[in-house]
Amino acid sequence: MSNLFCSNCGAVLDEDGKYCARCGVAARIHKSHKDVNLATSETNKQEYNYSRYKGNVQIIAILEAASGIIILLGSLLLGVVLVNIPKIMNFVEVQDPEFWRVWPIANSFLWVLLIVLVIYGILNILLGVSLYKFNSFGRIGTMINGALGIFNVPIGTLFGIASIYLLTRPEADVVFK
Repeated sequence: MSNLFCSNCGAVLDEDGKYCARCGVAARIHKSHKDVNLATSETNKQEYNYSRYKGNVQIIAILEAASGIIILLGSLLLGVVLVNIPKIMNFVEVQDPEFWRVWPIANSFLWVLLIVLVIYGILNILLGVSLYKFNSFGRIGTMINGALGIFNVPIGTLFGIASIYLLTRPEADVVFK
């Protein structure tokens, strides 16, 4: 009877065993310890690359969520300004009748913009959290957001290209399973 070894931990396997009794990994049978050492070093390299890749994806996720927080803070600032513009304009010594004629339309437009920014900020935070947890929703949403962000030169372009590049790599298929 020849000894068969687990490719993950090097333990001796039963001839008919489908899983290693020591580590539980599906048995990939090797005939010698030399083969096990080679397979283990390749597995370790691959696990290192995947853990490094996971770290890169999590950095993208953190940046995605941080951009959502920044957008929400900007929306808050816009809301404060919108609420206080009439008060500010009352303190200005020169009253501009043109401003008060255009203000209702501009005010409506700015409130719609505020609502859109709040929704977009919340969506960015949700995408970042989902991507951090390696959910496919976060992956697909961040790729779409990255494609749209390419037009926001220069930071959006860099973030968009980096996120699309990372999330379309073959390693992403393994990480997001």
